[in-house]
Amino acid sequence: LPAERSQFETGDVVFLAHPTTLSSAFALWNKSSEQQARRWEEKTWMMLTSPLLFVYSIIWMLLSPRVCLPYLYMDDFSFSGCRNSVWLSRLFGWQFISFPRRAHDNICEILREADRLGYKVLGLGALNKAEFVNKSGEELVREVNPKTTKVVHGNTLTAAVVVENVIELFRQSEQSCEMRREVFLTGPTSKVGRAVALSLVKQGFDVTCYTSSTARFEALRQEASRSTGSIRYARSLQDGVFCRVWVVGKYDLGVREHIPRDGIAVVFSVPCPLTGNVLSVESAMNSRYIRERKDVTVIDGGLLRMQPERCSKRSFSILLPEHEVYACHAAAMVHANMGWDEHEVGEVDLSKLPVVLHAAKAMGFEIPRHDHSLYLNKLRPSLSGGACAADHSGDASRTVHVGCIIVGAGASGLAAAACLVKRGVEDILIFEQKDKIEGHWNSQYDELNITSRRQHCQLPHYNISNLLPRDLSARDFIHYLHCYSARFSLNISLRTRVVSARRVPQSCRWLVEVEVLSEGGTGQAKGGQNEPEQAQEPRSERKVFIAEHLIIASGLHAVPCFPPNTKELVAGFEGEVHHSSSVKSMQSLAGKHVLIVGMGNSAADIAMSLLPRARSVSLSVRSVPPIVRREWGPLAVEWVSRLCLQHLPPALADAVVDLFIVVNFGRAWWTPFFPVGARKWRPFGARRVPIIDKWAGRQGGGLVDSIKKGALRVHGPLMQARGRHVLVSTRACESSETELVPCDVIVFSTGFQDNLGDWLLIDPHGARQQQTLHKIGFEHGRALLPLKEISEQAKRIARLIASARAQ
Repeated sequence: LPAERSQFETGDVVFLAHPTTLSSAFALWNKSSEQQARRWEEKTWMMLTSPLLFVYSIIWMLLSPRVCLPYLYMDDFSFSGCRNSVWLSRLFGWQFISFPRRAHDNICEILREADRLGYKVLGLGALNKAEFVNKSGEELVREVNPKTTKVVHGNTLTAAVVVENVIELFRQSEQSCEMRREVFLTGPTSKVGRAVALSLVKQGFDVTCYTSSTARFEALRQEASRSTGSIRYARSLQDGVFCRVWVVGKYDLGVREHIPRDGIAVVFSVPCPLTGNVLSVESAMNSRYIRERKDVTVIDGGLLRMQPERCSKRSFSILLPEHEVYACHAAAMVHANMGWDEHEVGEVDLSKLPVVLHAAKAMGFEIPRHDHSLYLNKLRPSLSGGACAADHSGDASRTVHVGCIIVGAGASGLAAAACLVKRGVEDILIFEQKDKIEGHWNSQYDELNITSRRQHCQLPHYNISNLLPRDLSARDFIHYLHCYSARFSLNISLRTRVVSARRVPQSCRWLVEVEVLSEGGTGQAKGGQNEPEQAQEPRSERKVFIAEHLIIASGLHAVPCFPPNTKELVAGFEGEVHHSSSVKSMQSLAGKHVLIVGMGNSAADIAMSLLPRARSVSLSVRSVPPIVRREWGPLAVEWVSRLCLQHLPPALADAVVDLFIVVNFGRAWWTPFFPVGARKWRPFGARRVPIIDKWAGRQGGGLVDSIKKGALRVHGPLMQARGRHVLVSTRACESSETELVPCDVIVFSTGFQDNLGDWLLIDPHGARQQQTLHKIGFEHGRALLPLKEISEQAKRIARLIASARAQ
């Protein structure tokens, strides 16, 4: 009300803030209580009043400034001889976005009022200086042209404080370990973000910037071209999972999902995306958002602390501790104290960052100090791809005790580890025999597209980026696995082969012996490029571990399978012989006659990829697999399977699949094209995944269309291979009725088997061991979606282990 005008005396500085969310109104009504104002946080029940508060905010906006002042007079205090007032705009955060012109006019009225009252400086907070409202104050100064009051957006001091926090964090960390000075920055094209990015690059940091504007980033790259550090572009927040230190300058809820476990976030975004809708990190430490990501250390990078002896008592601290202020507020005080006679609006002048920061410290402001020693372990270097090397140094005879050991770092092992981490089980070791964490996916050829759609391929607690295509390639999924491992900071020991695993006598624990192959003995350079074999023998070291729980995630694809008489079949063959797992590129088979032995999804993938390249492609089969279109009008097989088929008895589910086949392709459509006597197997009865025809409806036709057209020929079993020809049966079994087919390459797509018998020593009489032995990825799920089934198994295993440890 107009009476508010005379409540306080005119001071040197007025700082203009605004309520962020509708529920912020509860903090305004409690402003008379200093304790409540500082410790206020959003409650769930407040959201129920949102409709009423929405109407209230509209009325408040319409009444201002016609009936009442365009601001609320919230506070009056002095610091180092500088008299401060805190005004609050009557517009909520959503109104700045929805009515930017109204917000601009409101701020203009406030500036005129401050100029009329004789204030030296008007400091702008949060959206009061937004680019879309007044171009960081430039339009405000141009339109009002105040005589006395200088407008200060405070971005210069904010950027200086953020940069100082990052530098101090790394300075103390580098005293303990060698590490790369790398940060991931969100909001780099804002006024503060640009200054932070250029300053860090100038200091020698490698800065990865996430922004939706490639044009603005290119301009930023040009400005940073002469600096000692480097600047890179990130397509999505998922690119930041490999970086432990994030500088968060934009309110994006995706930060909560993608910032890695044990990461550090230096935040200058208001509000902070990691602490919900409250403004301060400290005032949100008990909020549900912080509890979701309690593994992340959050540093409020845009705050300054006032020396208590220089500051008078405050009545409203904008939801901050009593002696802390935002850097943009402090900048207004510094501007008035130094007597600077220019406005601070528009772009940030990088040369003024150290000047303004020095003036702030001289006035009595301090950067809140954090115990950076707590962060040192988080900043230690990790392996590329996010896999953290397990430290097994020391005496080889020493037995190491851990909570859980996972054998295999493919999708199954990573999913199990992530679910355990989410349930608070962190003493986990993952052993991977290969030098990468990709599991059997690194044995797929480059052009492979995964049968399931993107949304059905993601593992628990971490989504696949929407920027990836709907049809994921094997390369896309491998990249996702690396991101997944980095997101949860999983402790993975690569080049580690499990020699044996057996139950400790009279105990539920497991004794696991491993052989760790040194990096120098792998025959590969860093980065995976092959080098000539060295004369020296590979070096290895044996280690022994005792674990409370053992999770076997080596899967069914550990060892490629061949028919038992393969050597006799190809004894006189002059062409190439491969297993499907060793085919890396379809281009190497171009222009050749190719015979694929077996007909599953892998064989279908290879056959369809080869059709436009190879001279001819043939299949050698003994039975007729069920082939189902991935999409049929609005129906997708993934959703039909998840919502219907997996809940039906096997016989009824098979009947539904048969109905789909008949409707799409006709009854017994295969009879003219498959060998005589070939019998069709049923997926749910056989617990096998049917062939998903993901090519149906595309140009050139799908798998069934190619068979019907004769482009893809189907033969009986392989009888003999000699020279450049193969002899195949015309029936579904070995017979004297044969056919001679030209062939340059034979690809055995005859499946895989596990290798558990090589190292897992199970006592058949030890019933108690089943409580601590878990297998994942060894069963074909009823949903026809193997990765979804893996996710469900991982959650179930994590729940069992967490419950057992809680007892």
